Amino acid sequence: MAGNRETKRLEVVRRPRQCLHFYWYLIDPEFGWMHVRLQSWAPYSIQVYVNGREWLARQLDRRGIAHSKSDNKITWVVEATRQLCESFTHTAWPSFLDRLARMVNPLLPDLQQAGFGSYWWVIDQCEYATDLLFKERGVLETVRDDLVAMTGFGATDVLRFLDRKPHPAFIGEVTIDRKTRPEGCRVTFRLKANSIKLYDHQNVLRIETTINNPREFKVLRVIDQNGDKQPRWCPMGKSVEHFWRYAQVADGANRRLIDALATAPLTGAATQELDELCRSRSQDGTRVARFNPVDAQTVLLFIAVLSSPSPASAIATSRPSCSTRHPGMIGRPDAEPTGSPD
Repeated sequence: MAGNRETKRLEVVRRPRQCLHFYWYLIDPEFGWMHVRLQSWAPYSIQVYVNGREWLARQLDRRGIAHSKSDNKITWVVEATRQLCESFTHTAWPSFLDRLARMVNPLLPDLQQAGFGSYWWVIDQCEYATDLLFKERGVLETVRDDLVAMTGFGATDVLRFLDRKPHPAFIGEVTIDRKTRPEGCRVTFRLKANSIKLYDHQNVLRIETTINNPREFKVLRVIDQNGDKQPRWCPMGKSVEHFWRYAQVADGANRRLIDALATAPLTGAATQELDELCRSRSQDGTRVARFNPVDAQTVLLFIAVLSSPSPASAIATSRPSCSTRHPGMIGRPDAEPTGSPD
């Protein structure tokens, strides 16, 4: 409202005004550290921030699974937690969010009584991370520079990471951004409003997909056309009912980037030494077979020697094996106990 000097009356005017938001910072029993923001004017929008790593840490504490944290990252965990992480994608969000709305908005009962209904919950932004844990920071640094230095990725690769196929009619911006900070390195691949990035922190190499515009992806829905119900792939909306699909899409993007990074040429001294061992050669006129570190029998020999308190007895009793792993990597918190990321 503003006064009109000519008419001597109050009039409703439209002007930019400074608006107020209320913030609540909570330690939720289930989700840990979080915050809620309430808009102080109608329609009293609410924004809720939840960190999945906080939720995971509390789940590990409840189950007595030993782990360590740094910032919002789990830097060590005693056992694989993939199934536990997947259960987070099936959280009953409406009931949890409605409880928060009743707590922060005292006008909600009056609004519902006036016929305005409750809140419609949507996902404003979703970040889905896959953490690769190394035994120590030094081991990560031996390969980090090689991974960050990969310059062969282009727009086509970014489209593939984020599950898009190159098309002549595509309209949008694709960017690749690299930045080095005291804490570590970060490389971001952006496709319109969505992105995927990799960065390091202590002994963690994190691959993280951020979804701001879910309509770039598809979700399978049942469409009713004149009583005929047919499943159809449709653009994904922001409703919290699609949270499980957000996780599927982002997990697929993370895996595609990880697979691409697996082809990075390593330039460390240990890599060169291993390459020489993996080539056959002749010594004093005798041909020496090449060393194959991924051979089933060789891998089992390594496992037996490293796990046995007596290396001599381990060598004598070792048998063929069928798995291998990067010597410095102990797997990400949500990885399976054995096998590749795929």
